[in-house]
Amino acid sequence: MHGQGGRASLYGPFAALAIAIISVALVYSNTLDSPFLFDDEIYIVNNEVLRSLANFWPPTGSRYIGNLSFALNYRLHLLDPRGYHLVNIVIHIINSFLVYALVRLLTKTPALEAIPRASAEAIAILTSLVFAVHPVQTESVTYITQRYASLAALFYLASVVFYLKARPGARAVVRKLPYVISIILAVFAMRTKEISFTLPLAIMLLEATLFGKGDARARIKMIVPFAVTLLIIPLYFALHKAEGGMGISDSIVTLQKMELSGLSRYEYAITQFRVIVKYLRLLALPYEQNLLYEMKTYKSFFAPGVMASFVFLLSVFVFSVFTLFRSLKGKSAYGVLFAIGVLWFFLTLSIESSLIPIRDVIFEHRLYLPSVGAFLAFFSAFFYFFGSKSEGRAAPVIPSLF
Repeated sequence: MHGQGGRASLYGPFAALAIAIISVALVYSNTLDSPFLFDDEIYIVNNEVLRSLANFWPPTGSRYIGNLSFALNYRLHLLDPRGYHLVNIVIHIINSFLVYALVRLLTKTPALEAIPRASAEAIAILTSLVFAVHPVQTESVTYITQRYASLAALFYLASVVFYLKARPGARAVVRKLPYVISIILAVFAMRTKEISFTLPLAIMLLEATLFGKGDARARIKMIVPFAVTLLIIPLYFALHKAEGGMGISDSIVTLQKMELSGLSRYEYAITQFRVIVKYLRLLALPYEQNLLYEMKTYKSFFAPGVMASFVFLLSVFVFSVFTLFRSLKGKSAYGVLFAIGVLWFFLTLSIESSLIPIRDVIFEHRLYLPSVGAFLAFFSAFFYFFGSKSEGRAAPVIPSLF
């Protein structure tokens, strides 16, 4: 078994990278000739700011990194959409590999190292593969403007990966270079799209659950730089002036502020219960997909559909939290990994599916980063039920939860 685990650890990254490249290329190679659509006209085709890289210094704008990537595309490809699509595809390939790296590193932490290496590699590769080819990712990859979501996910995932690389074990010590890189990537994520606000919270979640007790003071010091990055997005919005922004980026912030004042937080929040259930259905059964969904906006929490959705989602969340604590206590690595996947899904979805109103209540690209957690939870549960017997291991604690 040790030899098989060693070979899996040796060849796994190469296999995962090859699978990501081949699978994404096969699925998305026919999209290169797709024209600019909808918001692409606003953010790219008619965006004069992109015409000169001089407009990008000094760095400004809430989505500076995303806009800079479009400017670099314009410098190389002008308005040939093939170059923009190619970059989106490459980003998705990198993200697919980062998903593999994330899961692989998670299973090497003290709380999860009991999972056999062969099973851990299989969970990592399968999670990465499904993330790469799942139909719900189509909008994030083929709709050029949604690079904001996929590029923010790249920095988000990479930041967490480097943080895990910086944590060699249960002791509260860090490898300095990966740690510094992780902080830098967190800042890049914050400057790409607002969904990255939850990144420090994700790192806090992983630190609290995966590395034991350790030196509390040292662990808090490690988290502080990430906690500081929480100020980047709200400070920009608070200090933003309509006349002081950078072109389209300025318009985005102005529109977001209008939506905050023009839409009811209450109605948006209760509608999101129905939306999240719809998202889960799309992940499980991706049929009747649409670029523009017609979703009813609910006005009362006591509407049957809203209440049923709330009870279902609350049950899933409570079950995952209960599973996490029970599994940590019972040394059930699969249960911990399952719970982390579920909590990742809710956490990374929270910015766009909570109390912050957005004009369009549902979009598939909002599932791009949260889907990582959903796929991880699924394969963790799958290997618990179908892998534990073949591994000859004692049954984990999860059966006692039912």
